[in-house]
Amino acid sequence: MALPLLEETVACAEREPASADPWMPAWGRAEALAWQAEALRQLKKTEAARAAITRSLDLDSQWEFARAIKAKLS
Repeated sequence: MALPLLEETVACAEREPASADPWMPAWGRAEALAWQAEALRQLKKTEAARAAITRSLDLDSQWEFARAIKAKLS
């Protein structure tokens, strides 16, 4: 199952220290959370999926993939 791998991916992305430079991107965090949300959605774990997609969109509110997942959860 993909969910354990996605959970580890999110954990790894969150362990990466934040840059002091506000122009440096946080590669992988929003993406990992969005894919985790999609996996949770498919497993009908709606509340956990909503939490993950909210965190993803907090990082990148304009990312269309994450916005599409959020729409599926509405």
